[in-house]
Amino acid sequence: MKYFILILVVSLFSLSCEERETIALSKFDKHCDSLNQIIGDLRKQIPLVGYKFYVISSENILLKKRIITRVSGISLEHKLHEKVAKRHFSCEHISEIDTLYIPGNNIKIVGHFNPNSYVIEGDDKKNILIIIDKFLFWEYSNSLVISYK
Repeated sequence: MKYFILILVVSLFSLSCEERETIALSKFDKHCDSLNQIIGDLRKQIPLVGYKFYVISSENILLKKRIITRVSGISLEHKLHEKVAKRHFSCEHISEIDTLYIPGNNIKIVGHFNPNSYVIEGDDKKNILIIIDKFLFWEYSNSLVISYK
């Protein structure tokens, strides 16, 4: 075993500088390839950073599509369905979402959103949700559901 290590060390020193550099670059390339593979795998697992999901629809449609469910015991309160499919949602980057137009009245925001981070303006036919502080608004959830009657 000692002779093998000695031969290996001697052979490495007998290599020219260019040959050692080539070996080092080859190892570096293999290391970069494995890191790129790991990064690619992680990107598939991590949700899109900075992207938010929202859906605006009538209460009846949201219930039929199983996007929201009634909170047990309270018939007027809703929550996001546990197994909701993201295909029902629009997806936007947080920098693009300033205002959302809501047709209808009796507007309810499903979920926990800081009331100081937004205002709702409008009348019975058309309303606008204006997000005042995006980071405060999206602090607790990546999915926004707005229902109306």
